[in-house]
Amino acid sequence: METISIAPPPASSSKPNRLQPDHTAAQLPRKPAARITAPAPRQWNCPAAQQRHSMIERIAYAIAERRGFAPGSELQDWLTAEAEVDHWLQSERFSGD
Repeated sequence: METISIAPPPASSSKPNRLQPDHTAAQLPRKPAARITAPAPRQWNCPAAQQRHSMIERIAYAIAERRGFAPGSELQDWLTAEAEVDHWLQSERFSGD
């Protein structure tokens, strides 16, 4: 039986030594860091969403009108109108009418 010994190639070999890197990390070209941006907010393009928004606007206006347009409750007016519209839309969806 013949034994085979494995020895590293001689230093004068024209092949690069794969165990030693050709470049150090500092010598490698660097790519600029990728810029991370947040996606643009979604625009409502669907007619149903636009109709819902329009309904909320009208109801919020009516609520503000009932309280004499006193400042400071605009957000609450909007949220109340939004809840009313969503409740109405939900009941319409399940009633089938």
